[in-house]
Amino acid sequence: MRKAYETNSIESEFEFAKQDVYDLQEEMSASADNMPEQLGTAHAEAARLLDTAWSFLLDCDVPSDLRDKEVVWQEWKGNIHRPQRRDNVVNFLYAYLSQIRAVYQTAKLREDLRFAIDILSDVYFPGMRGKRAA
Repeated sequence: MRKAYETNSIESEFEFAKQDVYDLQEEMSASADNMPEQLGTAHAEAARLLDTAWSFLLDCDVPSDLRDKEVVWQEWKGNIHRPQRRDNVVNFLYAYLSQIRAVYQTAKLREDLRFAIDILSDVYFPGMRGKRAA
């Protein structure tokens, strides 16, 4: 596992970020469904938070003047785990947020992105074998 700088258009990477959050939510939901109830609650909570973040991201549209703009962020590479996948999304969202001008048309977008970042940052990914992750 290593970190590297990535560059991509905001619109393209935003679609990848939304898909990553959705995939993480689906994985955690499936994990919660396949665990004994006493062990699956943390997985279910992670799935719930990821679903909330995904819903906020779905409501966000990339402003037309930013769609083709390139953005640079730091991303984990290699064989990465769920927390690093989430961190990749958060790092991109911070980079995207830095590109949004402070104009009233984007106030809701900025607010929704910050809310999604806060939710994603709070997601705890429990171990997948019923053991507490480090």
